[in-house]
Amino acid sequence: MADHPTYPLPDLASLVEALDRGEAPLAVGGVVPGARSLAMASLVDGGWKPKIAAVVVPHVADVDDLAAGLELLAPGIGVGRVPGDLCAPYQGAEPPPASRLELVRLLRRVADGEVRVVVVPVRALLGALPLPEAVAAHVERMAPGEVLDQRRLADRLTAAGYRRVDLVEEAGEFAVRGWVVDIHDGDEQALRIVLDDDRIDEIRRFDAASQRTVGEPLHELTLYPLDLFPAEPERLAVVGDTLASEWPALAEAMRAGAERRLWWAALHLEDPSTSWLELADVTVVCDRDDVVGELRRWRQVQDREWETLQGRSVSLPPPDRVLLDLEDVCDRLENAALRLDQLEVSDGRTMWWRIATSPMEGFARRIPDLVPTLRNRRAQDLTQLLVVATSGEERRFEHLLKDGGVVPVAPPPAQGEVSIVQGGVQHGFVSKDGLAVYGRRDLTAAPPPRRRSGGTAAFVSDLRDLRPGDLVVHLDHGIGRFSGFRRVSVENRELEMLVLAYRGGDKLLVPVERADLIQKYASGEGDAGPALDRLGGSTWTRRKARVKKAVREMAAALLRLAAVRRGARGFRFSPDSPWQREFEDAFEYELTPDQDRSIAEIKTDMESERPMDRLLCGDVGYGKTEVAIRAVFKAVLEGKQVVVLAPTTILVGQHLETFQRRFAGFPLEIRMLSRFVSPKETKEVLEGLAEGRVDVVIGTHRILGSDVEFRDLGLVILDEEQRFGVAQKEKLKQLRTEVDVVAMSATPIPRTLNMAMSGLRDISLIETPPRDRQAVETSVREFSEEVVREAILYEIERGGQVYFVHNRVKSIGAFAQWLRKVVPEARVVVGHGQMNEHHLEKAMRTFLDGEADVLLATAIIENGLDIPNANTLLVNRSDRFGLAQLYQLRGRVGRSDRLAYATFLVPSGQALPGTARARLAAITEFCELGAGFRIAARDLEIRGAGNLLGSEQHGFIEAVGFETYCQLLEEAVAELEGRPAQTRREVELRLGLDLQLPDAYISEPELRLSFYKRLSATEDEAAVAELIEEIVDRYGPAPPQLDTLARAQRVRVAAQRIGATAVQRRTGRWRVRLDPGLAPPERLGEVLSTWPQAQLSPSGEITVPAGGAGAEIDEVLRLLTELAA
Repeated sequence: MADHPTYPLPDLASLVEALDRGEAPLAVGGVVPGARSLAMASLVDGGWKPKIAAVVVPHVADVDDLAAGLELLAPGIGVGRVPGDLCAPYQGAEPPPASRLELVRLLRRVADGEVRVVVVPVRALLGALPLPEAVAAHVERMAPGEVLDQRRLADRLTAAGYRRVDLVEEAGEFAVRGWVVDIHDGDEQALRIVLDDDRIDEIRRFDAASQRTVGEPLHELTLYPLDLFPAEPERLAVVGDTLASEWPALAEAMRAGAERRLWWAALHLEDPSTSWLELADVTVVCDRDDVVGELRRWRQVQDREWETLQGRSVSLPPPDRVLLDLEDVCDRLENAALRLDQLEVSDGRTMWWRIATSPMEGFARRIPDLVPTLRNRRAQDLTQLLVVATSGEERRFEHLLKDGGVVPVAPPPAQGEVSIVQGGVQHGFVSKDGLAVYGRRDLTAAPPPRRRSGGTAAFVSDLRDLRPGDLVVHLDHGIGRFSGFRRVSVENRELEMLVLAYRGGDKLLVPVERADLIQKYASGEGDAGPALDRLGGSTWTRRKARVKKAVREMAAALLRLAAVRRGARGFRFSPDSPWQREFEDAFEYELTPDQDRSIAEIKTDMESERPMDRLLCGDVGYGKTEVAIRAVFKAVLEGKQVVVLAPTTILVGQHLETFQRRFAGFPLEIRMLSRFVSPKETKEVLEGLAEGRVDVVIGTHRILGSDVEFRDLGLVILDEEQRFGVAQKEKLKQLRTEVDVVAMSATPIPRTLNMAMSGLRDISLIETPPRDRQAVETSVREFSEEVVREAILYEIERGGQVYFVHNRVKSIGAFAQWLRKVVPEARVVVGHGQMNEHHLEKAMRTFLDGEADVLLATAIIENGLDIPNANTLLVNRSDRFGLAQLYQLRGRVGRSDRLAYATFLVPSGQALPGTARARLAAITEFCELGAGFRIAARDLEIRGAGNLLGSEQHGFIEAVGFETYCQLLEEAVAELEGRPAQTRREVELRLGLDLQLPDAYISEPELRLSFYKRLSATEDEAAVAELIEEIVDRYGPAPPQLDTLARAQRVRVAAQRIGATAVQRRTGRWRVRLDPGLAPPERLGEVLSTWPQAQLSPSGEITVPAGGAGAEIDEVLRLLTELAA
């Protein structure tokens, strides 16, 4: 008997005896899909001890459910999960690195005897596996003190499937930088190997988001190959020779190691291989007919995709060559030793056992029915388990059950008792043997939580992505074109320079350490870029002065509005109460640091007299709603009413469900106002708002109607603020002088973003991505029947759903007919804003419940839909959408840990307008996680901010570039407010020191340039020290030049504080030149009187004696610091 908690399980001991005797075929009937784990646990409970059992399920989604259930009911047995996305050789892309690593590690666990049950999606049976001992031969093991050949390791990693990059951010990547090797092996943190010459000095984990090391040093490292069959040169040559006669082009690419995406699935052809059915000593098939049917359907998909590639003249070996034999696999499945089926069908030779199970009913949308059901089954002496994902969900359901008179006990529950456990079971069951398991999806419609990682994300680009040909802005010389890097000999030293081209063929060389003088230019005038300036000309100066004058006028008007708001007195909320803390503790997920900070900022605003006007900016799915919900609860606790304003009725409905779920168990009245609400109910809601009986109202712009009155409004939440027009916002302005307002968006409109970035409006940023979230694979394709069919079928075959956006109501019906003809396998529903509310709600509900494969809709889906199973997006005529719209649409997919795809379709053979090309280029460029703010910034560049107070567009950004524009606006605001502007004055440094890093330390020029710009942007000693610490952490022990750079930056910062324009070491003296346009430092005379031989010239130049060029830099730094004190 296995050592695990005791649950009432069916008695299958006689079946175990039959299995041990080798009898076959055997079967268990009455097993609903959610109860497959019950049947397997019953076998384990009956003494079954297979060496390796392969449990085959029809669909990828079934794998986690069965494995999680078995871990819950029989935790003593090792369970492994086989990824479902490793057997699609004709997708034109390699499988995700994380899935490849997962499978390799699973094979090692099987070989080591750690796993006895392997759950396999049937499609994975078509892929060949290496022998376990072959995997062991490619495992790399290292430890501190050992000799490490960097070149050999890089070759081995490349052959093993890892991809060499400049900066390691995702699983399957590695980078070699000087004496540091970074590798992402698929764990939560990546690996950093620091060398001392040719020996390993230290091995640490590091966070890929922040690039900083975490935790303690590792004593040893085991590194698994990424590929099942590593692409070593010898193997590539052998397999290439095998394919050369029929596929010469593919063979040549394989020998050269190019186009891996085309031939990765053929690497096993000349190697001994096996399969899961051969590795297992027992095969268990769940719902045999479904399994065999799904396998044949999946193989048909591969055949179609291969034929499509052939039609495009991409010649690859057919499925018969690279996949295992379909009929052989089907025969093995049909004659498996054991079957678990829902329906018992006697065939005269199969011996059947039967257990009585039924699917667990769903309570996600009828939570009030849960407690009565639990009480009823408790009266029947059933043992009941509620499966939740997090401690937050556990607290919430415990609170709900206790209020209903059902007190849960610590697991395992005895007969007639109820327990709440954390696990991954999604769909439960009821067994007549006395056990009821409520899966997570039976209890809640909320998406499963994802682990989140700390760290920072770069919302605004630095110069790391600067490429030759890009336009740049030099603060003194204007718009030029970056030509590349060049090394120049200056004073017997080799210096690295940026080469900028200007009008007339002039060239400007800028030392890389002065990257702070350079900004990347973008404005959005399509392909018609600005004219280059002329070196030494006056056009740049005049243009900047003209923009500065116009910006100052705008800033004055903005400040007048801000002054009105600051003069208003709002409601001061009290500090958090115990109820607030209890409510927040019930949250299902773990908050990110950014969410914590944003919540604190909003609460601080609410607890002050000044009415809050804050922009909450975070990428899709990053947790903005939870931040707002906590503010809502805080307001309601003090008797204030709350308005949640959303742009679409669909989003309103989803918000209502979210709020009702989060506020379950608390005495809040939450109502909805939209066109989905009947006139009778609308009247009730309006009366409730006026009388104060309704605490929270969620609605569309209907809330802004003249007939809506509040008894005591205290907070307005504006979701997806970029979707509201000027007229709607003008109505909101009437509220904003009195109540607190939070506007939420992943892509705020240019005007809002510009105000926030310029300090005229408060902003909170949520930058931390979910850990298991993958970036959406984004592409722009010409519209064709083949592209549409392939994308939809691929998503359906992996058990997912598809959004298809066709933004024309008049033709959407005809388009639906065409789509059903092209993809007859797909179940298509249609939704658009002009449908009556009943039909629209029915269509959305059908898709949400998984009863449709494709939702064909207008841009009505743009905001708020959260369906983790929908992971493919197609957008027809994407050239007609704005950049923010494209980004919001893409945000509808990729909301789980599954790789998602977004395909933006454009007309075939038509030239696109320049701005459309710019938008589509931006959406494909910014495809990494957390790009929402950068998308908004690029949208600001493309559309221009123009006059922030109206619709007039002056083209300020086109004239001087985005960063210069923002700097001018910030200076104008500071000047009008009577405070010193944060103007960064250029300080010329001639210190006689080497201020450039060796190429070997940071080998990539773009990363060196990024570091120089970040260093030059530091403004105090703490920031300099923090950056230097980060660089040493990332790149290894510092060369002397790094310390010299840090000291030089400290000199520059100190010089800026006293208004100096130059610090030079010449003819044995330090020379500090003061800006004649500024007042001299207050303590100038006092300080100079304490310095021997100090002099001050009439022109404002300070000179003091200097010794050598080493530590004497500290002397001039001391002088500058004393002057700034």
